Amino acid sequence: MNPVVSIIVPIHNFGNYFYKCLDFLISQTLKNIEIIIIDDCSEDDVLTYISKYLEDKRLQYIKLEQKSGPGGARNKGIELARGNYIAFCDSDDWFDLDYCKQVSSLLDSTNADIAMCGQIREYDTPSATPLYKCRYDTFYELSGDMAFQLMTYNYKAEIKIIPPCNNKVYRRSFLERNHFRFQEKVYFQDTIFSVETILNCQKIVCVPYVLYHHYRRTGSIIQSFDQKHIDDFRNLGISIRQYLLTNNLYTKYKKNYYNMITHFYGVIIREIFQFITDDTKRKENMVQTFSVLKEIINKEEYIHFLTAEQLKQHLAPGLDDTTLY
Repeated sequence: MNPVVSIIVPIHNFGNYFYKCLDFLISQTLKNIEIIIIDDCSEDDVLTYISKYLEDKRLQYIKLEQKSGPGGARNKGIELARGNYIAFCDSDDWFDLDYCKQVSSLLDSTNADIAMCGQIREYDTPSATPLYKCRYDTFYELSGDMAFQLMTYNYKAEIKIIPPCNNKVYRRSFLERNHFRFQEKVYFQDTIFSVETILNCQKIVCVPYVLYHHYRRTGSIIQSFDQKHIDDFRNLGISIRQYLLTNNLYTKYKKNYYNMITHFYGVIIREIFQFITDDTKRKENMVQTFSVLKEIINKEEYIHFLTAEQLKQHLAPGLDDTTLY
């Protein structure tokens, strides 16, 4: 009998939090699952570290021959998956113990193709106030269009939808029927994946009171900055714009596109100022981002969608007092 849920876990080099990740996965209340560990060319001997866990026959370990990034590792996992549903878990994150049972049950009863769960951020030092990236306290059923409007900051509602794939579970037949795969060796690949999957989905459900625990560690992709962040921001803009154009969706979702570019450009700028201390290097990186913006936005289109207040922030960000003297 095929497993109900296939959980794909990419890993590159071993960290102690991987034990916690595996402990929560093998202890899921839904027992009919498979856990597919895809080793993206680790320098560490991951296999030796987890040998005891592999006594559980629900686990399989595959090491890639060429480094492909999280996207390539997830693609290999999709290729191997046998479950009705596919979930993704990073190697230092973990699920609630009832995660697979609750999500698969809701997908069964609603016939939806994607289910989304709340996501909470975890740190080495517990936070006094929980930081939820998104949280669902009741059941929601959404069309793909509505979910996309919320994810791209075009509509504001009582719920939030975030781009990462980790807090989402997908019907495997939906992914296979549409040939959905991740881009490889790039950052932001799960955002591109989410744009494509959500826009093609007829029904999406939000699962109440179920959480994906995202551990934010020092030195992770989102805790550092290098040239690749700028290059892959460019790829993000080009890929999403081309997808919308190819599928005759650009006119309808033009504003959504610019909302996303504005959001992720803000992420890039924050990273530059948080992780680069030398002012000259900051300026050099900023100048590079200007060149990227010229490639991925149309100035007239972009200005059209800005409010006067947003335009003021671009032109005179330090101008708070507009009183004339």
